[in-house]
Amino acid sequence: QKAGGGGGETPNSEVFIMRSRDLLEKEDPGDAEWETLPRGEKGLQWDSRLKLGEEPHIFQVDNDDPNQVMVLWRTEVGIIAHCFSSDGGETFGPITAMTYDGVRRIKNPRGSLTPHRFDDGSVLLIYYNNGHTEKDGYVGRRYYWYIVGRPVKDHPNKMLWTEPELALWWDGEQLDDRPDWNADWAIVDGPGYPDFSVLPNGKLGFVESNKLTLRFHVVDDRTLYFLRRQHKLAMEIKDGLVHSWWKPKGLKRGMMMPSNAGRAGGWTFVLRIGANLSDIKPKQVICDSREIVTAAEDEEDGGNYITKGFVISVEGRGEAGMQLSLFLTDGKKKARHYTSNMVWDGALRTVSFVVDVGPRTVTSVVDDVFCDGGEYFPEGWTTLDEKFDNVCGGDVRFLPTPTVRFPSSGKFGGKLERFDTFNRPLLVSEVIANGRFLSGGSSKL
Repeated sequence: QKAGGGGGETPNSEVFIMRSRDLLEKEDPGDAEWETLPRGEKGLQWDSRLKLGEEPHIFQVDNDDPNQVMVLWRTEVGIIAHCFSSDGGETFGPITAMTYDGVRRIKNPRGSLTPHRFDDGSVLLIYYNNGHTEKDGYVGRRYYWYIVGRPVKDHPNKMLWTEPELALWWDGEQLDDRPDWNADWAIVDGPGYPDFSVLPNGKLGFVESNKLTLRFHVVDDRTLYFLRRQHKLAMEIKDGLVHSWWKPKGLKRGMMMPSNAGRAGGWTFVLRIGANLSDIKPKQVICDSREIVTAAEDEEDGGNYITKGFVISVEGRGEAGMQLSLFLTDGKKKARHYTSNMVWDGALRTVSFVVDVGPRTVTSVVDDVFCDGGEYFPEGWTTLDEKFDNVCGGDVRFLPTPTVRFPSSGKFGGKLERFDTFNRPLLVSEVIANGRFLSGGSSKL
């Protein structure tokens, strides 16, 4: 990395690669000869306001061709810049934003990301999965996520990436709540600067730091197993399944199902739903478990009451259009999560909401696409307040009739064919595999 002003975060910084052809042959590394790539005086640089080329990584793409390489680096505009070379870095093709599938951009703030290449040519990337671009402090660094990329056969300058899985979250002291908070200290609010290593037992681990403490982690075997196979898995997930209601002609208004929301660890809702955009409008309720309960924390009823439970409904969200919403309340705290890529074309869609009380996140997946906020919002997940309590309400009412206490805009204008609940948070890869099974689908690749 060459920075014009000598600093690490300097406008007009450029990426250069150093290569030695004889390093491994020299007894004294100081005798090795080095060259900088790409050829010429101009390095790699994303064409943005600050024109940053910072914290780059390079790796081989094709197992059979060591000259086929890819370089990626962070930017300040919420994306990951990358480009390919077919001559070992002598020259590079166009610099573009990394995408999952050639269309949707992979989001990352001005924060460090790191790849790890497996023997089969696939690549595990740890990154922040949000597009925050604020300049005040080091924003968007509370959560790390994984994705896996695979080279596309006969397309040497292309990789397809999986949907993300949560890797790590920061649950330590939040310094931005302190009176002496400032932008220089905000970085300690999350993990950063990861480096992978293969452990003696064959497991994959990594270290990361917030510049104050160095921490070591082992990549979860189960998460990695599902993630590396996410592109082809289509399977019914039964582990943790508590209730499953399915009616080919659609679930009827007023049907009820016992609620299991609020169990330890978290839970997952899976819906098979379809509607045309012309038939829906905001506030149409699909299911509702809210009930009014006493607020007493002991056996004595003091006469105060609260509302607990969850609601899944249609909600308008500005330019993002009509989305599905999961509303949660424990009687004191409230949270609302939205999908970001709902399609209303009359076809049945599998929509999953995952509530994970470990990292305190609510996420959603529509069919086999993770909701990452789309083009209108920097991230797609919702963070629950650390004091958020059990939201377990009453029985779940499907397509409920509006009441004075719980009003809505009338009957849902589409079809609800299926509603499943799990008493654990499913992995994104499990959600996708389960959705493919329910829709009779198979691999995207």
